[in-house]
Amino acid sequence: MREDASLSIVSDADEIVIAGIGELQLGIVIARLKREFDVNAQLGRPSVIYAETITAIAVAEVKYAEPSAHQYAHVKIRIEPRDRGSGYVFADEVTGGAVPSAFVAAVDAGVRSELEHGILTGHRVVDLRVVLYDGSYHDTDSSDAAFRVAAGRAFRDAALRAAPVVLEPVMHVEAIVPTEHGDEVTKNLAARRGRAYLVPKDDHYCTVVAYAPLSALWGYSADLRRITAGKGSCTMRFAEYARVPHGDGGDADRDAIVGAPLRPRPAPRSSSVALPEPDPTSNDEPLTNT
Repeated sequence: MREDASLSIVSDADEIVIAGIGELQLGIVIARLKREFDVNAQLGRPSVIYAETITAIAVAEVKYAEPSAHQYAHVKIRIEPRDRGSGYVFADEVTGGAVPSAFVAAVDAGVRSELEHGILTGHRVVDLRVVLYDGSYHDTDSSDAAFRVAAGRAFRDAALRAAPVVLEPVMHVEAIVPTEHGDEVTKNLAARRGRAYLVPKDDHYCTVVAYAPLSALWGYSADLRRITAGKGSCTMRFAEYARVPHGDGGDADRDAIVGAPLRPRPAPRSSSVALPEPDPTSNDEPLTNT
C-alpha cells in the first residue's frame, strides 16, 4: 500500500481482503505475495450491484390496528412502473381528508424503507410511482409510526403483485484491437451476453463497441490480452440497467445473478390486486446472444 495508493485492505477475524482498480493490478499483487512472502491468496469475483423494479400496475390495502398499543392506520396505495432511470415518485391523491396530510409523509417514509430492502433479491427497487389514494385514521390512535408500518406492508403486497423483475448493470465496452482479431473479439463479447459490433479505424486497427452485463465481464481484460497477443486495449463505463434473462427471480436467474442470493417470496395478501401490464412497447427486453 505504501508503494501503490490505489490498493486498499479490509480485514476481519477471518480474512484480509485486498481491493484494487483492475484485474491486472491484483494479479501482480497476488504474484508478489506468493513470490516474496510465500502468502497464498484467492482471487474472488466482485459482487454486482443489482436493482429491482416492477412491470405492472397493482393496488394494495392494509389496515394496521393494535388497540392495546393505541396504533391504527389504514392505507390504500397504487404502484405503477416508470421509464428506466426515472427514479421513484410518491403522489398523494387522497380526497376528503381520509388520510390527514400530517400522516402522508409517514406513508412515503414507510414505502421508501421498503424500497431499500427489495422484492426478489434484497436489492433496491427503482423506477416506480407510488400513489396514496385512500385510507382512514383514528382520532387518538393514529400515529406516524402506524402509518409507516401500514405503508410498508401495503407496498410489499402490491410489489409482489406487480410482476417484479431483477435488473443488472450493463457496461459500455470499447476495445481497440488489431483488425485481424476484430471478429474473434466480437464473438467473445457475444458469448458474454453482449451486443457487439465492429467500427473500422484504419488499416491496422479497428474498434469493437459492445454493451454487455457487468456480471459477465469478469476476466475480460485477460481474455482480450490473450486473443490479441497483448496488442488490444479496452475501456468500460456504466451504460444502463437492464432486465436479467428471465428476471422474475425464478430458478433460471440463479446462474445469471452474481452475489445476489434470491430469497423466498411471501404470498401477497388477498387485498393486493394486479392490474393489466402497461405499455407493451417497453424496451426492457433481456440481453441476448445476438
